[in-house]
Amino acid sequence: SVAICTIGGLAGVGKTAFATTVAHRLADRFPDGQLFADLQGAGPEVEPRDPALVLEDFLQSLGVRPGDLPETTQARGLMFRGLLANRRVLVVLDNAWNTDQVKHLLPGGPGSMALVTSRMQLHALVAAFQALPLTLMPLSQADARSLLARRLGAARTAAEPEAVDRIVRLAGQLPLALANVAARAAYRPQLRLASLADEYEAPGLRTLDAFASEEDQALDVRASLTRSYRLLDTETAALFRDLSGCPDPLFAASQVADLAGRSECRVRKVLSRLIRAHLVSEVGPGRYSWNRLVAAYAAEQAGEDLPGQGRLADWQGR
Repeated sequence: SVAICTIGGLAGVGKTAFATTVAHRLADRFPDGQLFADLQGAGPEVEPRDPALVLEDFLQSLGVRPGDLPETTQARGLMFRGLLANRRVLVVLDNAWNTDQVKHLLPGGPGSMALVTSRMQLHALVAAFQALPLTLMPLSQADARSLLARRLGAARTAAEPEAVDRIVRLAGQLPLALANVAARAAYRPQLRLASLADEYEAPGLRTLDAFASEEDQALDVRASLTRSYRLLDTETAALFRDLSGCPDPLFAASQVADLAGRSECRVRKVLSRLIRAHLVSEVGPGRYSWNRLVAAYAAEQAGEDLPGQGRLADWQGR
């Protein structure tokens, strides 16, 4: 069967970058080419792409004339798989909405491969199509330091190791946030990194303000988290906001139940939706954690992100 890998993870963790890097490195294994489509699944500002239209693009790139295109999505999918049956092609499906959106876009031949990225866990793709799930995590401390060293120069980061560690902590070890920091620092080569870290912790500055981008929303951590937040149903979004009252980045379902005034059974069910959206991680039976930037975003949504005050500030400084 065709190899399928679904790549998930928190907003800003680098799913698209990872998929495109893998595709580049595997290029010689797929001599018949690569196909890429942004499926626009993060919504709701932009509607998820219709798979029929994606197939139209794919089929035309494979040499099918517009007049020969089948009318239905299913028929186009059959033609697509037929054309790839004896070819070795890598298909990258970025930012998928759900399994229904991608099922007709998968190659059918055993020599081909599909990489599918999504903000949501695609359980049906794993169950029905034997996809291999891969979840990307924020960078380790060492990898985060290396990222900054590559972007800013090893000499600059080696001169201020404590400041580098502060920046890494403030950025939640999230690649998007670190890239944002590195871009600002690169334009200010005269600025000490300790001073930059001080700016990010200045009184009156909300946590996510440090990682905003007026130039490109794709580089704005708050905007990226908003796209994930808007995918939540009303009940799940409410519990997400309630989590901002947790005094620690590690918490138990029983704690959340007490905090939200709900049964632990119900809380576990709703937390599973947050796990599916990669906003919360399960670290053990009934125990969970989340990234400091996600916690900051939840606090903003709950109206509790008062700089230097409250329970959130207590543990974010750890």
